[in-house]
Amino acid sequence: MEQYEKDVINARENKLDQRFANSIIEHARILTKEIIFDANKKVCILSDSFNEFFYSKLEENIENFLKKDNANIFELIVSNEQKENKLIQRFQKDFPTQFQVKFISEDKFPTDNDTKERVNYIVNDNNAFRYEYSDKNIQHGVVNAIANFNHAQDSKILSDMFEEIKQAS
Repeated sequence: MEQYEKDVINARENKLDQRFANSIIEHARILTKEIIFDANKKVCILSDSFNEFFYSKLEENIENFLKKDNANIFELIVSNEQKENKLIQRFQKDFPTQFQVKFISEDKFPTDNDTKERVNYIVNDNNAFRYEYSDKNIQHGVVNAIANFNHAQDSKILSDMFEEIKQAS
């Protein structure tokens, strides 16, 4: 795990166009933390659950990003079922203009072409992303995702998709 984190930090610091496989929750946490840290002004997350257990371990990272500059924006698109999510409510209360949330119905979430599962992803304004295409075994700590810290084309696709979902809902 320590080597994985070192490799991720190296890719972020040196803006390497290097894909990272992500198959366990701890990898997801490392990647998400570093993508938030890497952002210039904006982070976008599309998540059907915005899992409180997972994101509570990143709470300080999200808060530091928002406190770093009052112009920083953290946008979240999440399912309607998360309206009572305590972490979302806290960030909305503490950062009312910076932490922006759009609640949508689960049928509005895009699905991966191969797995046919709803996708979840994070993308920042600095060409970094993590794209999760399967979480059917998440109860066992297993997810399937890819990430990269310098891939403009894939980052743009995800950013554009995020904006389309936000506008359509």
